[in-house]
Amino acid sequence: MRSIHRLSAITVATLKKPGYYADGGCLYLRIAPGGTKGWIFRFGLAGKMRDAGLGAFPTVSLVKARKQAEAYRQLVAAGVDPIEQRNEEREAARVASARAMTFERCAKAFIASHESGWSNSEHRRQWRATLETYVFPFRLRQSTLRSCSRP
Repeated sequence: MRSIHRLSAITVATLKKPGYYADGGCLYLRIAPGGTKGWIFRFGLAGKMRDAGLGAFPTVSLVKARKQAEAYRQLVAAGVDPIEQRNEEREAARVASARAMTFERCAKAFIASHESGWSNSEHRRQWRATLETYVFPFRLRQSTLRSCSRP
């Protein structure tokens, strides 16, 4: 009996009954009562059992789920929680994206999101003109800029 790669692509596509179906190596196909299918990596670390979602089927294929499960198995073997690792990577990407937004882009996004509430067209023009005249021409060093939250 195989302990890994127990499921086939055809089996995954045809399964309908709610439950958990093991592919091996901590990878499971979960079918919810409503019939939606998703991949779960179930692992134990520091005495706690955790489920890491890998994505919905068919968006995430069996092959992709197996590759992600392999990467997660390696993290668990190294004593790293894959869920925490994923969350840290997402947060780092979010911070990098926020830092990449310049003040000018942030200001323009702010105006675009709020100008519909300004009834006076002159007010809209003044906002843009003031920033374009007195702020945007001056470029600060990147180290002095702070990230701007998106509207």
